[in-house]
Amino acid sequence: MFGTTSMVTALFMTIAAALFPAIAKRWGKRKTYIVFGLAGFLASIARYLVPYDNIVLIYVTTVIFGTAMGPAGALHQALVADTTDYAEWQNGFRSEGVIYAAISFGTKLTAGLAGAVQGYVLAATGYVPNVTQNPLALQGITALMTLAVGVSLLISALFIVGYPLTEARHAQILQEIKARQQPSG
Repeated sequence: MFGTTSMVTALFMTIAAALFPAIAKRWGKRKTYIVFGLAGFLASIARYLVPYDNIVLIYVTTVIFGTAMGPAGALHQALVADTTDYAEWQNGFRSEGVIYAAISFGTKLTAGLAGAVQGYVLAATGYVPNVTQNPLALQGITALMTLAVGVSLLISALFIVGYPLTEARHAQILQEIKARQQPSG
């Protein structure tokens, strides 16, 4: 079922990501990120608690999870772009290269750490490749696919709570940057 649930997750992530601009315009990027991040966290907890043999609930929680993940993933990039504008306003020059390099480094670092954690969890739970897994290994795999992702969403939503750029503040910053670029005379 992994392939099928992954396709369902991707489908609903894509649909929700396409809808996120309208939601973010109404609620604001920060609130949208927090709401969908928390929804993804709760859906991942629910998915973890669903018994393996309850196929309907597995797919229901998968749809909810995918729907929550779409806006959270898409908003990440929009918030980085806003942060770039903030940095220009703060420092007086564009610094996309530095900001995106830091994002790229952070992404690679977390991917490396995530891979290490996955390896440790699989080893600790007795995972053996190419065989039917023992119950502890199955529980470890399920925890990695649900709880680990959910906790990551929760942590990122908590960080966004302190994100200072509202839509109004960002618009004001853009106006100030534009005014600075106008020739004085």
